[in-house]
Amino acid sequence: METDTGRYTCIASNLAGDKSRSFSLAVMVSPIISGAKPKESPEDISVILHSSVLLACEVHSHPTAIIAWYKDGQQIHSKDNIRILPAPPRITKDNLAGTGYLSKQIKAKVGTNISLECNVQAFPVATVRWYKDGQPLDPRSLIVNGNELNVDKADLSDTGRYTCVASNVAGEDELDFDVNIQVPPNFPKLSSLLLNTDSSIVETIGESKDVIVNNPFTMYCETNAIPPPTITWYKDGKVLTSSDKTFILPGGHSLQIARARMEDAGTYSCVAVNEAGEDSLQYNVRILLPPTFEGGSENLSEDVTFLANQTVLLDCVGESIPAPTVSWQKDGQVIKDGKHYQILSNGRYLQILNTELSDTGRYICIVENVAGSAQKLFKLNIHGKAPLI
Repeated sequence: METDTGRYTCIASNLAGDKSRSFSLAVMVSPIISGAKPKESPEDISVILHSSVLLACEVHSHPTAIIAWYKDGQQIHSKDNIRILPAPPRITKDNLAGTGYLSKQIKAKVGTNISLECNVQAFPVATVRWYKDGQPLDPRSLIVNGNELNVDKADLSDTGRYTCVASNVAGEDELDFDVNIQVPPNFPKLSSLLLNTDSSIVETIGESKDVIVNNPFTMYCETNAIPPPTITWYKDGKVLTSSDKTFILPGGHSLQIARARMEDAGTYSCVAVNEAGEDSLQYNVRILLPPTFEGGSENLSEDVTFLANQTVLLDCVGESIPAPTVSWQKDGQVIKDGKHYQILSNGRYLQILNTELSDTGRYICIVENVAGSAQKLFKLNIHGKAPLI
């Protein structure tokens, strides 16, 4: 029925959010001429010579029909003794029938210019008025040029339903424009300084993310794009999907890894795409390893025995990411690099020259990085040389 014309909206919602889709339903009514019957012979009208006669053609239709008059198969127009009385305005609605929309759908990228044109056919000339969401538009707020409405550098506030109404003494017609301002995805462009495993510093594009091995971590891909974009995640250039180890939330707005492994290090990127454009966000993920010694233990103890006047080399070699800082202590006192005690290879070795009995004691190397620390204990015993017999 014609009364079914209107805007229909379906809304789907759950705990994660809601989405909606609107439909503008237009019920088209073919022209119906009042008093006309199918297959009816022409109506006979008699008139006295030199008198006036009025032939009425009252039409009901949606959208408004164009009425043309014919005599003996030839179209006639107002002239001499024939007058075709004013016709109500008719706004051209090209390409609407069959689309499922009652209004023209206009999609525009934020910041661009929009032009809405209202082509009117009317006799006499119609007056055109513009409305937005049912409220009259102030001609000073937008650039109005006759039947054309221009919006410069459109922003989100310009989204809405615009209506042009054309009217004259014979009636009026109107046309709706549903304007949707679209926003492309846009992520901040970040760069950061990254400390390599060899202690060198490099500048990287994207956000640096340090994660301690076996810990969970999450990366986010939040955007205010309109309409909501399609989001795809990549690792080192390869598409990622949800798995036992990697979980991508519905919509792609975050990626979660429950337990970080060394092989999870790499370059992650999310690519967001909608009708207005696309953009990407990059994460440089580094998996950090707390210091450990051979055998996987964080704390080791070792008994070492030497004779006096020898050279002792204590090693504190372990594995860690990033490279650690190493310090040495003897009986709780910090050891400084010097002639007797020499700290080599960035602390990986402690060399004691010309050992003395007083060098006996507890030596500890402490290995630290941002992920944790470990210690290795050496119980050093220095014995004097056996007497000669």
